[in-house]
Amino acid sequence: MIRVLVSTASRHGATTQIGEQLGSALRKALDGRGLDADVDIRGAESIGAGTDVGRYDAAVIGSAVYFGRWLRPARRLIAQHDADLKSMPVWLFSSGPIGEEGSTVGPPPAPDWVREHKTFGGKVDPQALRWHERLIVKVLRVADTDSRDAAAITRWADQIAAQLVDAVPQPLSDHSVQDL
Repeated sequence: MIRVLVSTASRHGATTQIGEQLGSALRKALDGRGLDADVDIRGAESIGAGTDVGRYDAAVIGSAVYFGRWLRPARRLIAQHDADLKSMPVWLFSSGPIGEEGSTVGPPPAPDWVREHKTFGGKVDPQALRWHERLIVKVLRVADTDSRDAAAITRWADQIAAQLVDAVPQPLSDHSVQDL
């Protein structure tokens, strides 16, 4: 069994929803490749210094980007668990209402040891914003939009699953053992 952590930091829930979709798609993709997987989807704020991140075999960590930076819970997760994360395959993603898929809206916090940093569009819902955020959105003329691409998220989960299957040693079949 492979254990994968999918963790997100989200201000209004859109990035959490990306993480949930990604985790579900990853679980399905791993299962479809015959690999038993436990995909643990958690908010970054719930993973403190005492959490055993080393019990996971891989991690996907994402954050909403505000003013060009990841949210503090995601940055803290990576800083507190740097040693464990460096010892496993790690993918990062950013989401935000500005920029298209594949564009850079903020640098990954640790580009030297991550496998990939992906950017997804985000969601702007004025009803969910605080007054100062609504003001900024108005000044920047950001449209009320949901630019999250469910198909792109699922494709990325499938790519991660393929890399994980290649990285996990396959057990010997009964026939192979008899031939030894």
